[in-house]
Amino acid sequence: MANRTPSVIPLLCLLLLTIRCASSPAGEVGHYSGDILLAAFFPIHDRNEFTSSRGVTCGALKEEDSIQFLEAFYFALDEVNADPDLLPGFKLGATILDSCNDENHALEQAVELLRYLILQSKGQAPFQCTDGADPIVPPQFKTYDKIVGVVGGARSAITIHLASLLQIFSLPQVSYLSTSSELSQAERFPYFARTVPSDTNQAKAIIELLRTFKWYYVSVVYGGSFYGTRGFYDLSKAAAEVGVCFAYSAIIDYSKTGWSEKDYKKIASDLIQSSANVVVVFAQGTMSRRLFEAVALLSGDRRLIFVGSDGWSGRDSVTKGLERVLNNTIAVQPLIHTLPTFDTYFRKLGPSDNQRNPWFAEFWEHHFDCHFMHQVPPGGNQSGNGTRDDVGKWEQCTGEESLHFVYDSVLAYAHALHEMHEDICGGDYQGLCPDMQPDALSGEEIMSYLKEVQFTSVTGRNFHFVNGTDGPPNYTIMHFGRNPDTQLEEWYAVGEYRGQAWNIDLLFDADFRERSMDFPESQCSVPCGPGQVKKYVSGDDCCFVCSNCTKWQIVKVLSDGRQFCLDCRLGTQPNAEQLHCVEIELEYSCYDDPWAISVLAMASVGILLTIVVLCIFVTYLDTPVIKASGRELSLVLMAGILLSYGTVFAVVAPPSVPICSISHLLLGLSYTVIYASILTKTSRIARIFADHRGTPNKTRFTSPGSQIVIVGVLVFGECVILAIWMAASPPKVIHTYPTRGQNVLACDNAEGAHSLIPLIYPFLLLLLCAVYVFKTRKTPDGFNETRLIAFTSYTTVVIWLAFTPLYAIVTDSHVRGFILAVALCLTAFLCLACLFIPKVYICLLRPQKNTREAVMARTSSFCSASYIVDSGSPVDD
Repeated sequence: MANRTPSVIPLLCLLLLTIRCASSPAGEVGHYSGDILLAAFFPIHDRNEFTSSRGVTCGALKEEDSIQFLEAFYFALDEVNADPDLLPGFKLGATILDSCNDENHALEQAVELLRYLILQSKGQAPFQCTDGADPIVPPQFKTYDKIVGVVGGARSAITIHLASLLQIFSLPQVSYLSTSSELSQAERFPYFARTVPSDTNQAKAIIELLRTFKWYYVSVVYGGSFYGTRGFYDLSKAAAEVGVCFAYSAIIDYSKTGWSEKDYKKIASDLIQSSANVVVVFAQGTMSRRLFEAVALLSGDRRLIFVGSDGWSGRDSVTKGLERVLNNTIAVQPLIHTLPTFDTYFRKLGPSDNQRNPWFAEFWEHHFDCHFMHQVPPGGNQSGNGTRDDVGKWEQCTGEESLHFVYDSVLAYAHALHEMHEDICGGDYQGLCPDMQPDALSGEEIMSYLKEVQFTSVTGRNFHFVNGTDGPPNYTIMHFGRNPDTQLEEWYAVGEYRGQAWNIDLLFDADFRERSMDFPESQCSVPCGPGQVKKYVSGDDCCFVCSNCTKWQIVKVLSDGRQFCLDCRLGTQPNAEQLHCVEIELEYSCYDDPWAISVLAMASVGILLTIVVLCIFVTYLDTPVIKASGRELSLVLMAGILLSYGTVFAVVAPPSVPICSISHLLLGLSYTVIYASILTKTSRIARIFADHRGTPNKTRFTSPGSQIVIVGVLVFGECVILAIWMAASPPKVIHTYPTRGQNVLACDNAEGAHSLIPLIYPFLLLLLCAVYVFKTRKTPDGFNETRLIAFTSYTTVVIWLAFTPLYAIVTDSHVRGFILAVALCLTAFLCLACLFIPKVYICLLRPQKNTREAVMARTSSFCSASYIVDSGSPVDD
């Protein structure tokens, strides 16, 4: 491989050359011949927890994540090499090393490998004999210079150590089981990729699982390894984003001096005493089992639900004998999927025909509790307590459901080499062209192709490295309990989590979702209801008391999660959840309101009655009774009455700027026209009888034309007042709030005491009318109109004194409009009834009284009365 010993690290090269000077390779090494090789690390043995001295770092043989993973690696190499279209004319091989599930041992193996690789690339022997003889190097060690990449390791701690070392030599590495999120740092590990997803995604999947079951208050126990500490960091970060709190957290720090069973019991006791019913365990299998054993010893009737990470979930070695404690455990694992045809392949293997796996015989002994009588089993002669035929285990053996990650790691290299072969050698070239020879390939080039590979995985899904580093974030949700299909206490899949940057899906089987309804809740406080805010206790985001907001307040949530009650502005009210202020339904006067219909009916009757009276008046216009009442002023007065009734229609109309303007113009003008006419009439009568009490001389300004001019001048005064008022306070539509729950649309100039300004002037005219009526109380008996005017004026004053204060103090615009409309109708009807109906009665039913003589009934004032009649239009007797 090109550029295998960078010139910038001569001291490191010296270190590699001297680490095992004059020694031989440590431990067994597996070999799979090929034109291009991969170095693969598998945890064939477990770590030795009792000593770390040289030579005894490896413990007992592992069965889980061990031999089957190695055989899946061989199986994948067999299949890719059998496909001439994938690797045209060349084979992919491997050198397999035992990491012993220990980072120190794995690093030692890697250093040994690199030392062989470097020395062989320089044509030097990898070690020296003490007697000076030439060393005999096994054939497989002579091929180390063909290594172009690494597969492994399994545990994240091992992989991180390997990645830190391998990147110095630009050697690509693809892991099949290491999930620590620390490995996602591409700038730190530029030559690393993996077929499994990052624990960042696993943490998100676990938190999404907690949210789904409404477990917002949980305990967390994590291992002291890279895997556990980084997993806890990712969990904490994801939990903070969605409001999940940790009631209790503890680390299983097995590396701590003196760590013992007592420490496990202390953690178990704390978990049992915690108010949280759910415990997330983010740790490896061995330490997790010891924790569960402590919980089983101390829990009594206390039942906890455990949520597991992929470090221990799905493993029978953890759950065996602890079924009661771990019942209803839910776990998240990288996507599980059986490797097609692997079971058939694996069951055909035997110690005598599987020589390429140097650890298979040892595995066979361990699995069947037997011992071979020879170091290399000739024909499988063995002794011990069990045999293949007696036990029958082998035919029942099935492949682990994570083997496809190993298979995908081989496929990733195969597809990367395929793309390189097409680009470098050409699509039709068979075998390795000179530029494709292992010593001609650079790690940078291989890594660039690895990051871009895309292929269909054995799971049937499209595979690519997310961000060039991580496997697709797909997980299987596992449940430990009675499997409804097999009726056994075991792990079985109940759902799937698919997390992408743009979408997150958490899917469960329908049966499991129904059964999960019985899961207990795990929360510090009951969620607050609508209209309640959280008052946190001791700074814990999940422990709080609920405080009620008022019916006019909403719950306001700040960006930091704090809550408080916020008043809705006037005209708005909280929605049903009291989360947002919504507009209160708008109220305004309109023609279909019951009160509006009633006053409109009154006004309509009044208008109709006024028109009838007007027609009669016009018909009898030249009769003495009509002439004596002042024909011209009577017509103006009737116009004012009609205007008053018409104002009612504007008062009850839906508010708008034109309506507001018209209603207040008509309000002032209608009253002014009525009282200006009455005032002019009473003033004329008073002046005539006062000036001509003893003489028939004609009084000035008593002609019909003069009367009309006087009325016009008086009405003009009101027009000036209205113009000034509307200029100073232009009409507009406003929202008013008579009560907190009302939102009323009304005219601005109809609100408050200032709305009475247009009525001040007509009220003064009304008072002057009352004065003149009093002065004209002694008119001829036949000329009794003054008494009717007096009754009208006095009654109108009473109406005004009653309605005006009421109008001023009422705040409800509907009631104010009703008061004003009724006052207009009453005033108009009073004028019509008192000043016109009696004359209509005489004209229609008492024509004998409609003569000059009847009008001049009081002889002492005959001259004046005669003048009044004669001052109108001439009458032909």
